[in-house]
Amino acid sequence: MNRTVLSWLLPLAVLVGLASHDLPAHRDTVELLLVMAVIAAGTPAAYVAVMQALRTHKESRQRAVRRAFDRMLQADEKARRDAHLLLQREPSGLPHRLQAMQGGGLGHWDLDVDRHCLTVHSPFQQAPLLLQGTGQQPASLWLQVLHPDESAALTRTLTAVIQGDLTRMEFEHRLPLPQGGWGWVLSRSTLIDWDESGRVRRVVGAFLDVTDQRRLRLNLEREKALFDAGDVLLFKYALTGDRQILAMSGNAARILRQKSPSWSGVGLTTDAMAHPEDLPRLREQVRATIERQEHEFQMSVRMKTGDGMWRWFSLHGVIARQDDRPVLHGYMLDIHEQLQMLTVQEQENLHLEWLVERLEKARGTALTLQRVTDLLNSARNETEAAVIVQQAAEALLPGWHGALSIGRDGRLYVLGRWGCPPAMLEPFHLRDCWSLRRNKSHTYQCGGCDALCLHLTVDEDPIPASICVPLSTTGDAIGAIHLFAPHEMLPQELREAEELAGRLAEGVKSALASLRLRDEMAEPSA
Repeated sequence: MNRTVLSWLLPLAVLVGLASHDLPAHRDTVELLLVMAVIAAGTPAAYVAVMQALRTHKESRQRAVRRAFDRMLQADEKARRDAHLLLQREPSGLPHRLQAMQGGGLGHWDLDVDRHCLTVHSPFQQAPLLLQGTGQQPASLWLQVLHPDESAALTRTLTAVIQGDLTRMEFEHRLPLPQGGWGWVLSRSTLIDWDESGRVRRVVGAFLDVTDQRRLRLNLEREKALFDAGDVLLFKYALTGDRQILAMSGNAARILRQKSPSWSGVGLTTDAMAHPEDLPRLREQVRATIERQEHEFQMSVRMKTGDGMWRWFSLHGVIARQDDRPVLHGYMLDIHEQLQMLTVQEQENLHLEWLVERLEKARGTALTLQRVTDLLNSARNETEAAVIVQQAAEALLPGWHGALSIGRDGRLYVLGRWGCPPAMLEPFHLRDCWSLRRNKSHTYQCGGCDALCLHLTVDEDPIPASICVPLSTTGDAIGAIHLFAPHEMLPQELREAEELAGRLAEGVKSALASLRLRDEMAEPSA
């Protein structure tokens, strides 16, 4: 090679090689110049110089690498110290931001698609380690902690996001609670990183603790289901404008016996629902409640059902304002069967009261008859006996008119009267009274088929009902009791009066027979 070229190429290569530690970006050029210098020199001295330059170049490169590595270590150590100090300042070991998010029921997650890693910060305080965000976890491991009922559906939705079929995700699912059990979260996500081909590389999302809201919603759904399954009908009704039904609970069709299960009653008026006789009462009750500045009332109304019948409901109404307009809302209970049962019970109670009244009356009658018998047995003559019979008849048959006839020598003479009995023949023959003829009580009622006794001289129209009861012992006619009704009597009332008169006659005839026997026995001694 030309000595002139060598004269400037070799020193240049050596000088550049010695300075290459300050030009690390041009190390490839330096090495090339040194190799060219060795080839051009072709002498041992040049070779030694070039090799020395190469060693110097290599050592300078190693020193530069060491210095860069030391700077990286120093920066990493500083970052670790800062992080350690930050964690020490936090009592829970979490940054303020994460604590604030947890305090507000918020959490977040970060999915690295390329590495299949997921970092999760749970919205629940003191969450399990897997959900504390202390480090990245395999996505498959995190999916294992999800509730089995939502794991498959959430995995499909998240896969659709990763594949680019969805750009956003919103999903309600459960996460494990620290104390055991499950808490509900609302998870929303978005895409934040793609590669040059458009493939998703990173997805981030946020958790919102909706456990309380979920429980409240479930409670409301349960209550609604209970209402729909029960017999309480909720309603809302407009008190202005067209006065239409605004809303009814889901059990309206069943309670009101409508044919269509989807029947709701919305849009109907009370004219089409309430009984015409109850509608004025309902409107008056609402008006009076508003005027008294009250809010609640209760009443019973009849509502028309789908089968065309009218059923009784107990209506509990509350008057309120909605959009500055008065509305009536409340609930109704079907009380139709209860009212029917009450009606039957009331009838049974009335019958029982009637029986008790009859028993009391029968007891009083028995006591009266017993006193009458005792008095009659103590009477000195027939005149005293007639007064006792009169008082007994007025007590046992109040309002009735009557007379007592006594038989002498085949004829009957009226011995006592009470009330205003009709005129009678006096005396009259035994055959003129049907009761003495037949020797049993005889009743007469105008319009019936019975015959009127011949001893009555009645000119009234209509002729009052009458009862004649014979007083006979062993075929001997002692007399008769004649009773006359104060007004038109029902057949049942007439039969009851006849029975009572017969019981009175039993005691009277025995006493009169004893009295007559005493008189007959006393005559010879006189």
